[in-house]
Amino acid sequence: MPDAPSNPPFETFALQARTTRRPRCDVYLHAHFPWRSRTQIQEMLARGEITINGRPSKPSYRIKRGDAIALSAPARPQPALGFAPGAIQVLYEDRHLVVMNKPSGILTHPTAGHQNDTLMNYVAAAYPHAPPLTCHRLDRETSGAILIVFDLLVRRRIQRQFERKLVVKEYLALVAGAFPEGRREVRLPIRPATTLAAALGGDARKESLTILECLARGAEASLVRASPVTGRQNQIRIHCAALGHPLVGDTRYGGPECPPTTDHFLLHAARLCFHHPVLKLKAEITAPPPADFLATLARYGLQGREA
Repeated sequence: MPDAPSNPPFETFALQARTTRRPRCDVYLHAHFPWRSRTQIQEMLARGEITINGRPSKPSYRIKRGDAIALSAPARPQPALGFAPGAIQVLYEDRHLVVMNKPSGILTHPTAGHQNDTLMNYVAAAYPHAPPLTCHRLDRETSGAILIVFDLLVRRRIQRQFERKLVVKEYLALVAGAFPEGRREVRLPIRPATTLAAALGGDARKESLTILECLARGAEASLVRASPVTGRQNQIRIHCAALGHPLVGDTRYGGPECPPTTDHFLLHAARLCFHHPVLKLKAEITAPPPADFLATLARYGLQGREA
């Protein structure tokens, strides 16, 4: 007689809400289970796989402090083809957190069109001991160091460092034209938008500060180190474009078309510094640029200046 089929693996998590902001249930849960898209969270709520205080809940329910949240569902999906173990470089890891060297072209979180092929899917499968949580994110086209933690308390402590501007982030950007030599501060209010004019206009703009330093310059392009002090969406791209030096390949904000060596604009999170809240040590993580970044630097005669 054949063996009875085994039950499919399940994942179970429980947490107690600490928020005082009364967010929507689906929004709050997506922030705490980021390998699931918001649509998936809504579907799980409808199936009763997530309960609030022991009862099924609707996506529109407003989470309050002290709510007991439990998730019990089929195990999170395995990474899509091309996300085999070791496919993404690990820059640092311990039981509390991991820093990955995210490739360009990969989303950080799942969306409606990308359910299983994001960085969070990869981390959730590679580190099954605890749910992964992000403290910041990188755009799809941006590569480099990104910090992911496995504990809510660690996340809160690191987020406080971000809020107090204690986390150092340094990016390498390939911009169009001969960027001015030296170091300069760009204080310019911006907002998320699909054009440069819209990003620099309107009442919804927020104060933004980026420190830019030219590392190497040429007639067609320059290599710039960008250190965002604030964390606005597309901040580096908009500030560089506002100075008349948009990123090469960043056609949204007026940049020239990509050269043959790459198919996207080149922005790389090269250095990340923070205080490890458990080990009580300063962590300084560097991420080597990807091959297409180095090839494009060579094309413009800027190779050897990427550090």
